[in-house]
Amino acid sequence: MINKYIKNNLNMDFDQAETYLNLKKEYDMYLKPAGVKFPKIGSAKYYWLLILYEYKGFFIPKEEIAIFTKKHKKVSGDQQVRHLAADGWYSLNKNERLPNTNLITPRGHHMLFTVEMTKPNYLRTQNRRLTRIHCSNFEELKELHNHSCATCGNKEGEPDRNNITKMVTLQQGHKDPRLDLTIDNCIPQCDYCNQTYKGDYIFNDEGRIVGIATLNTVMKADADLKKEIYNYLLGEYLQKED
Repeated sequence: MINKYIKNNLNMDFDQAETYLNLKKEYDMYLKPAGVKFPKIGSAKYYWLLILYEYKGFFIPKEEIAIFTKKHKKVSGDQQVRHLAADGWYSLNKNERLPNTNLITPRGHHMLFTVEMTKPNYLRTQNRRLTRIHCSNFEELKELHNHSCATCGNKEGEPDRNNITKMVTLQQGHKDPRLDLTIDNCIPQCDYCNQTYKGDYIFNDEGRIVGIATLNTVMKADADLKKEIYNYLLGEYLQKED
């Protein structure tokens, strides 16, 4: 049944101007008032949206999205199409359920489900970010996170799900360990997460890892992965020199 929602061998010579006008019209009507940003024309995100909108309601192989994008823009590295959802666009990524069905997004595919509403939880996340601005101390920040660990959800004062013999206490965890620990650079973390991740990772306001802060993670990798990272970075820097 899922096959009827999958599009392969896409026609990439569609009228981009018409597709853009239709997309922009729906965006202005439904998503702009919700604070969703329209990507810069000519950017990789712009081309992702164009082809996803052209085939809205269908699962599109990421390889075909990449081919279409590279026809118009020089891009390097992995194209993280899933980031559109974080920007508020109602795109579906791996393992996400197609609304009103039991179908799951196949691995290596993406879908733009609709432009008439934002991705679920986007507005809640945005409101939390706005509320965060008004936090002046750690207690207020903990309250904003419902007195739970931002990373794993462990609840303060309850048994630690990683060690039920311990009660959860929340610590001030660095969002970015490369910067000073301030209320703006802080998330509540349980003992387990704070000690597990230490100062090696960069977190967003929601407690999710968005980058690495040290080389420790890379140095712990096996030789094959280190070589893969080396070749990737070498190719990226050589491209920049060109």
